[in-house]
Amino acid sequence: MIRVNFDKNYKDWQIIDDDETIIKATKPKWYSSEVRFFYNGKTYQLKKKSFWKSTIEILQGGQIIGSITNSYMTGYKVNIVNTQKTYSLSQVNKGGMWKTEKEYTFNEIGPKPIFIIKYSKKNFSKENIEIEKINLDNSSYDLIMYGLSLMRLTQMAESAAATPTFYG
Repeated sequence: MIRVNFDKNYKDWQIIDDDETIIKATKPKWYSSEVRFFYNGKTYQLKKKSFWKSTIEILQGGQIIGSITNSYMTGYKVNIVNTQKTYSLSQVNKGGMWKTEKEYTFNEIGPKPIFIIKYSKKNFSKENIEIEKINLDNSSYDLIMYGLSLMRLTQMAESAAATPTFYG
C-alpha cells in the first residue's frame, strides 16, 4: 500500500512505498495552485495555463508533456501527449455521518483502472490517503500525482457546489 504523507500546512508532501520516499512534492507559494514534484531525477510541474483558464499544464523539465482539462459533460481529464493516453477519475462515497471516506479510481479511458485512492478524514482531523495499485507500473508513479490533482479538483468542485449562495 502506498501512503501520502503531508507536512505542516499541506505545503510539502511525499509519496511513500514500502517506507521509501518515491516522490517529493511542494507548493512553492501558499496561495498558488502550482505544484512541483521530483520523480526519477526529473522535475515536474502542474501549473495553470493562465489565471482565466481552468486548464492545468503538466511540464517536465519546462517542456509541456500533458494537460488537465475540465468539461461540463465529461468532468476532469488528464491528457498525456507522448503516450496519447487519457485518464479520468471516478468516485465512490463511503463512511458515516462523522467521517468522510471516499474511494477515487484513476482510470485510463477505456475504462481500465490504474489505481485506487482511499481518502478518509475522521472528526475533521488530519487527512489519510492510501493508494492501492491495480495496473500501475513502477515506472509510471507520476500518474499518482495526476490522480491526486484530479481528486483535489473534484473535492473543490463538490465543496463549491455545496456552498449556499444568497442573493439580495
